[in-house]
Amino acid sequence: MEVPSRNLSTHKLEYMANLALMANICHKIGEEVYSTTLEEIAEVSEGFTKGTVGSSTMPHKINPKLAKGIIANSQKLYSLPSVGMYSAVRPYEGDSSSYMLFDGLIEEALELTTEILLRTEELSRTIVPHEERMLHNVLRNKGLDNTEYVMMKMAEKLGKDKAHSLLYEEAIKTAADGEDFYTNLTKNSVISAAFSNEEIKAMLDPRSYIGLSVEIAEKEAKRGLAIAQEIKQQYQ
Repeated sequence: MEVPSRNLSTHKLEYMANLALMANICHKIGEEVYSTTLEEIAEVSEGFTKGTVGSSTMPHKINPKLAKGIIANSQKLYSLPSVGMYSAVRPYEGDSSSYMLFDGLIEEALELTTEILLRTEELSRTIVPHEERMLHNVLRNKGLDNTEYVMMKMAEKLGKDKAHSLLYEEAIKTAADGEDFYTNLTKNSVISAAFSNEEIKAMLDPRSYIGLSVEIAEKEAKRGLAIAQEIKQQYQ
C-alpha cells in the first residue's frame, strides 16, 4: 500500500472475494457429491467410519456430512464480502465502525475457508465410487441417452435431417409410450435397411459413447497432482 490508511478496504474485499471463489470450487464438488449420494442415484458415497450415525430415525442411512458442511459453510462465506462492501464506503479515516467490522469479517472468512478446505480434502480422499450402480443407472433407459450418437452415425448414411426426424419420432414414441428403444429402431424399415441389429445394439450401448473422457480425466488428474505438489513445495 503506497499510502497507509485504515479507510482503504478494497484489498480486504478482494481477499475475501478470492476466498469465496476458491470455496465455490469446493462447493461445486460438495453439491455433486450430495446429489449423487442420494439413495435413488447412489453412484458415490462418503467414506464411512464405524459407529457414525447418519439418521436418528433411519438407522440404515449414511448422510453426506462432509458435503453438507462444505455447502453450508460456502453459502455463509459468500455473504461476507457483500457485508464488507457496505462498510468499505465509510468516509472517515478514524471511523472504527469500518475497520472493526472488517477485523471480524476476515477472521470469520478464514475460519469458514479452513472448515471448507478440511472437509474437501477429506471428502476427495475418502470418497467411494460405486461403478456397478453407475452402470445400472446409465443402462436404465435402454439406450435413450445415446440418441445423439445414434443420430450422428445414422447421418453418415441417411443425412442429418432425415436421421434427426427418424430418431425424434422413435425416441418420442419410446419415451411417451414406455416402449423399448432398440425394438422400435429395428422395426423401422428405413433404419433396419441401413443398419444391422448388431450395429443398432452397439450404437445404443453407453460404453460406445464416452469419447475421450477417460483420457481427459486421467490427464487432468495428473496435471492437478503436479500443480498440487508444486504448491506444496513452496511451503516446505
